[in-house]
Amino acid sequence: MFEPEESSVSQKFLVPLREAFSKVSSKRKCHSYTDENHLISGVNRALSDHRSGRAWVQYFQFISTISLTVDGFFKALRSERRAAIIESANQALVDEYAVALPEDDPFTSTPELDKFAIYATDGHSLAHSVHDETIKDKKRANNHIFALNLRSRLMEHIALCVPEEDKAKKHEISTLKKLDKKTLRMRQPKGVKVVHVYDPAIVDYRYWLELKRTGIYIVTVEKEKSAFWRTAILEFDRNDPRNLGVISDEYVVTSNEVMIRRIVYEDPVTGRIYKFITTITDKTVPPGAIAFMYKSRWDIEKAFDQTKNRFMERKSWGKSETSKQQQAHFICLAYNLCALLEKKLKLEEGIVDEKVRIKQQKRKETEKRQAESAGRKMNSLVMGSCLITQRSSQFIRWLRVALDHATPWKRAVSELRPLMIRYLP
Repeated sequence: MFEPEESSVSQKFLVPLREAFSKVSSKRKCHSYTDENHLISGVNRALSDHRSGRAWVQYFQFISTISLTVDGFFKALRSERRAAIIESANQALVDEYAVALPEDDPFTSTPELDKFAIYATDGHSLAHSVHDETIKDKKRANNHIFALNLRSRLMEHIALCVPEEDKAKKHEISTLKKLDKKTLRMRQPKGVKVVHVYDPAIVDYRYWLELKRTGIYIVTVEKEKSAFWRTAILEFDRNDPRNLGVISDEYVVTSNEVMIRRIVYEDPVTGRIYKFITTITDKTVPPGAIAFMYKSRWDIEKAFDQTKNRFMERKSWGKSETSKQQQAHFICLAYNLCALLEKKLKLEEGIVDEKVRIKQQKRKETEKRQAESAGRKMNSLVMGSCLITQRSSQFIRWLRVALDHATPWKRAVSELRPLMIRYLP
């Protein structure tokens, strides 16, 4: 372990990062600005709320022992070698902490999914940098594709959507189709089925068939005016509380002759009807679990909300593709380190964000009453999921101060406790 006996919050926070870095190859000795220092600096930049890179470097020079200049940071940000190191470090961190605690895994009560790795995958845009080139007479936002592991709650960057020369932007499906299938396998071992829960932008049935051949499955919602032919109605256990809300489960064939599965589901709170489609045609997987997977997709939107509105990561740092990719990996690292620190606080200090839990429980009770008043029952998977999917603003502000001032762990923990019980008066 890298953790000293008397630790500051910063030292404990960086333990998983340093462990991950120790497993990365292709490191070089750069005495003026090391690869490890670049990792630490980039995570700090992703967590800071400074609006410009120059403002952040000036501040970082005051609070850090790392020797850093504006030119030095942005030069490192353009390095493809360093980009590969940052990506590898996040992958090593994600792999090391891939196994979730049973109470933190929303799919624990669905053993039929034990051999499935489940990801919420989606596009997320960052505004153009100051120095970005114009595309068709306009500076454009930069779109990235991220994946959030719905078991471990850790996030990875999959791709940057780079438009062709004559195009204003590149669609996510075009970017995905150019990726090596190994990328979407997410380094999962042979025998593990990988599920990407995506919005309807992923719809391309022939592409789905290619993915399924390599053990990659899709869950999404049906587009309006989709043309399907039903080939079989599937029987399912209507007494299973995980299937509450499911109206029908069936096999359908698309217009280009690809067989998929469709689950029709009624939201117990609103009465709204959803039609989920998937390449998971294994009948042993309960249809209610498919519906729950898609509901869980919302967690990646909450992750984006955290990075955008709490980390304040709204704008690209640089104009090169490499700098944009590095930024995306740094955002993932910062998000993941926050999640791991929150887990450490829970296990070792008994600290959880009680005010958020209470708010969540009240919302669930309200939804249950609404469903019952309409003569419907809540799905057990939905009711059983009580995860906090993003860190509160008070937690992020506490962390920034503790990191910037090298606050001793015990003192910082005592300062955090009341912040996790109630909102500031």
